[in-house]
Amino acid sequence: MPNPLDELAARIAALEVALPELSRASRLSHSSIDDGALTVTAAGRLRAIIGQQPDGTTAITAVNGPVPPVPTAPTATPTLGGVRVTWDGTFAVGAPSPLDLARVEVHASTTSGFVPSPATLVTTIDTPQGGIVTVPTSVPVWVTLAARTTSGKASGPSAAVTSGPAPVVAQQVLAGIVGELQLAASAVTAAKIAAAAIDGRAIADAAVTATKIGQAAVTAGKIAQDAVTTGTVAVDAITAREIAAGSITAAELAAGSVTTAALTAGAVTAGQLAAGAVTTEKLAAGAVAAGKLAADSVTAGTIAAGTVTGREIKAQAITADKIAVNSITATQLAAGAVTATALSAGAIDGMEITGTTVQTARTGARVKISPAPALFGNRPTVLMYAGLGNETEPGGLILNTLGSLVIKPPKFGSGTPSSLTIGSASDQNDISLRTPRMSVLLSELFDGVSINVASVDGSRSQSYDFGDRELSVGEWQDLVFADGVRNFGWRPVQYRRMPDGTCVLRGLAIIPGGFPNGGLIGTIADAACRPSVIEVFRADNESTARANIFVNPDGRIQIKNATGALGGWISFGHTRWFTD
Repeated sequence: MPNPLDELAARIAALEVALPELSRASRLSHSSIDDGALTVTAAGRLRAIIGQQPDGTTAITAVNGPVPPVPTAPTATPTLGGVRVTWDGTFAVGAPSPLDLARVEVHASTTSGFVPSPATLVTTIDTPQGGIVTVPTSVPVWVTLAARTTSGKASGPSAAVTSGPAPVVAQQVLAGIVGELQLAASAVTAAKIAAAAIDGRAIADAAVTATKIGQAAVTAGKIAQDAVTTGTVAVDAITAREIAAGSITAAELAAGSVTTAALTAGAVTAGQLAAGAVTTEKLAAGAVAAGKLAADSVTAGTIAAGTVTGREIKAQAITADKIAVNSITATQLAAGAVTATALSAGAIDGMEITGTTVQTARTGARVKISPAPALFGNRPTVLMYAGLGNETEPGGLILNTLGSLVIKPPKFGSGTPSSLTIGSASDQNDISLRTPRMSVLLSELFDGVSINVASVDGSRSQSYDFGDRELSVGEWQDLVFADGVRNFGWRPVQYRRMPDGTCVLRGLAIIPGGFPNGGLIGTIADAACRPSVIEVFRADNESTARANIFVNPDGRIQIKNATGALGGWISFGHTRWFTD
């Protein structure tokens, strides 16, 4: 009988041999999941369901995935009917595209800073490579993107961009693309139709009915030649009231249809005759008598060349008011025609021409002498035209009512040109320059010259009287530093006297750290450059503390009123004072 212990030992040995083979083989190579599912967890949280889903379908579903990264901002450009949105497939701060990305949502709103929600979702981009979509809109909108994963997690919104729809203009609509099917009923109103836009090609046959034609809309100029036939005119529709004055011309009348028998006495008046209808062939000999001609009806254009001779002109009929301006030139005057008796008394007096305007040309660049043009106050003026396209007013030399000579350049566009006024009846030596914003008056004094500069509105003015002194500029002088102050950079601290009597201080200096409030920066050695009273200026300095520069009558320059510790550079670039 076999020993049970030996059998147990043999079986254990066999299992030890088979165990390594079992550990290397696939344990589910021929396995299946029947009516169930496998779950994948991480850190105790469900991450995926493989197999039968809760709704009865079979799939691999990711759940509780991580929040995806934020997409980069899209670009938005106008397009017809909306805004074209483009995303390049990248994510903020260079984050990689998540493997569980489902789509990128496109949200739009007319409100800046809106929060994406189901109500703002317009469309999606369903590929991680990016894409282009259109947001339909008729007004400008703000657009932002949000990434969504297969487990439903959404990223934060991207940076928002804004744009609006492109306007629909004629250049963007192909010829013939808008047909009857594209137009809504009653869409075309009078306000939508450009002038002269509707011609014969655009109107369908029989489309124009009585109800579509506005009152008095069809005039003679709108009807094509031979368009009105017997079939289109209602019986008795055309009466004397419907025939516009001048509408029946020679082209509409059959040859010889208007005879003496067909015309009632007095029927042919000016209102019934079309322009140019009465030609030489239509007039009977002697038919045109003085009583048949309306006043001013016979003009140069209606008289055939050579028709009017001395026999047809009544004595004294041609007077000055019948002659158009500039119509009689040298070619129209016979030799010796202009005699002394033909000129009014005083018209030409020696070398002077009175009572008229003399100009070098009719248009373009020219000079025009006018005795009293309204443009310049009805004063004697020499007008000068530049002849440029944007010239709106000529320049001129004007003698005004004060006896001054005013020089004004031409005016271009809507701007106001400057002017120069020389002398006057009261003071022949004054010169005044005026611009749109300021005026400068130069006057002679008994001992020198006075210059007054003022704003046109009178809010600011300054006078400078120079007397007999020379208008010279002093030399730059170095400031005498104190208490460790020294020059800084390329511009040393210097001062000098100016021609207007002021003194200027310039340059950069270094003041040592811990410089005392009220400390002495330096001294102005030249007494002629010292102020008559204490002058105070703001100190521009490297420190965050605010302070003031005091320039004293004894020449000392101090820094005071400091709000904190002083030290570092200090600038004197805006320091200027009067010395008297």
